[in-house]
Amino acid sequence: GVITSMVYGARKGRKSAVTSHLDKINFLNWIVFLISYSIVLIFMKNFDFKIVPIIFLLAGNATFITGVIIKFKALIFGGIIFWIGVIVQFIVPKEFVEFISPIIIIFGYLVPGYLLKFQNKKNA
Repeated sequence: GVITSMVYGARKGRKSAVTSHLDKINFLNWIVFLISYSIVLIFMKNFDFKIVPIIFLLAGNATFITGVIIKFKALIFGGIIFWIGVIVQFIVPKEFVEFISPIIIIFGYLVPGYLLKFQNKKNA
């Protein structure tokens, strides 16, 4: 997913005629996420391979900040859902973490993403 998002974003960025300072900040926001994500993957052995909550925490941060930058409440709530999901993952027994992760992804990423897509189509 990360690679696909990077390729899509790079292609879309090249087609854009104008780049605002908010576009640059948002780009850097996700670069910081990617660097942090890479560090976590490299050192996941030190986390005893329990990296899902950490990655969700990073994704929640980047999603929330993106929502604030573009003033889109669904992304802000998506970031909050990631944070709540991380807390839940630390509270529930290990056996349930696998069932909680898809719910977090659906409501933290997919629903806000589709809402943003539909809003862009409506405004276009």
